[in-house]
Amino acid sequence: MWKLKLCVILIVLFSVSKRINCEDHGYFWHITDTHVDQNYSRTGNVKDMCHEDANLAENNHGSDNGLYGNFLCDAPQYLVNVTIAAMKEIHSNPDFIIWTGDNLPHTDDFYSDWDVIFEAIRNTTELLTTTFPNIPIIPCIGNHDTFPPNILPNDNTSSNIYKGYLDKAGWKDLVNESEWSNFLTGGYFSQLVKPGLRIISVNTILWYIPNNLTSDVPDPGNQFQWLEAVLKNSSQSLEKVYIIGHVPPGYYNRAYKGGETSPTMHHQHAESFTKILLKYSPIITGQFYGHVHLDMFQIFQYDTGTFKGSSILAPSVTPWHTNNNNNITLPVNPSVRLIHFSHIDSKLLDYDQYYLNLTKANSMKKVSEDPKNLYELLYTFTNFYGVPDLSTESLVKVYEELKQNETAFDLFFTFLTVGKKSVDCDNDCQVAQLCSMSCITDSEYNMCFRSSSYVVKPKLNSVVLYFCVALMITVTIMVAFYMYKKIFSSSSRNEYTRFSSI
Repeated sequence: MWKLKLCVILIVLFSVSKRINCEDHGYFWHITDTHVDQNYSRTGNVKDMCHEDANLAENNHGSDNGLYGNFLCDAPQYLVNVTIAAMKEIHSNPDFIIWTGDNLPHTDDFYSDWDVIFEAIRNTTELLTTTFPNIPIIPCIGNHDTFPPNILPNDNTSSNIYKGYLDKAGWKDLVNESEWSNFLTGGYFSQLVKPGLRIISVNTILWYIPNNLTSDVPDPGNQFQWLEAVLKNSSQSLEKVYIIGHVPPGYYNRAYKGGETSPTMHHQHAESFTKILLKYSPIITGQFYGHVHLDMFQIFQYDTGTFKGSSILAPSVTPWHTNNNNNITLPVNPSVRLIHFSHIDSKLLDYDQYYLNLTKANSMKKVSEDPKNLYELLYTFTNFYGVPDLSTESLVKVYEELKQNETAFDLFFTFLTVGKKSVDCDNDCQVAQLCSMSCITDSEYNMCFRSSSYVVKPKLNSVVLYFCVALMITVTIMVAFYMYKKIFSSSSRNEYTRFSSI
């Protein structure tokens, strides 16, 4: 009888522990860079973003650019629809969703005025809010969410622009009313998504290199002043913080052959931003950005000599890349990311990278009714890289492995484009990639770029293994040749003796 009672107690304890563990484990979606193009056509000209051309000879009549999109074009509305539907099917009740900007296409003809911008953003706002009712959705402004692209002013006209995001793009439903005044000042805001966890949405377009309207302004929109005040208050309130934005700080990961990559932000703005990030690094447990369309992470030293922070960059929904002689962009499979975090301390635990194999999806003879049949799990970070979580310490460990292990780097480079590998990464490419992942300041990048130690080398174990195998094969051949020669010569002597004795 006591054995039965013990068994029941153990089962109850196991169930409770599992339930507690489940309650401790939270999830949120990260979606970015949808770049929806309402002018996408399956018979359009691929040389013109799959748009129908006035010159019918240039259109693809008789061929198909694809139901779900094309690697030379931005996302059709249908792709965005099935992507958000897949998010719902895979995990329908996330704690929140972060949405890091760039909702309009890479085409000049789409941009006619601000109302077009706001209407396009509103379409995605409504799609997300109707698919995920009552789920907090935290947006930020991308460089393709402005008119013209890449530009936001820092004058008395800016508040009307930010008011347009709230009123016309539907963000009044996403931004808490208490934060509207901050948003009207500079397009930034913060939100307490659960007790002890605050998300800060920064407007990185005010610091973005192509935005020449703010290049000489020390603190556009007073965003640095506001950011430091929010972080100081969070520190005093014992809150943990996630920072989200569109453009990541630091450097791009792709460059022309033998050249350096470009910084993403104006120097003075990057410097101010990184100083704040360093000062409050103990409470900033996550940074999330988009913009580069690629799957990668960054680790930050902030010129201290040790890594004190990190960010995670999500790949895009759009598969677009340019295809010209100066091309340094890469085609990517459409994707979304489900991030795991701790409800107790907001620590980042893991993420699942989901993707749509564009070539496979477009070749399907029958349209799938189930979005889960389209979006597949590409990999889970901790399982693939063999680390316990997404902490800065774990990301540094992965980074060091990528520097030393050529096989690991090759797989990482395939994941960079979400399984759509279109080019090999030579030494110049490796230096650009690794330096962009580990350098956030000019001094760090210059030192990294000029250091040959940042070229990926075959792992020492692999070299030793190769040498041993080669040595064993050589010895085996030599032994076999010796035995063959010995047997052959012995056999020849016996035959000779036998016949010579007759």
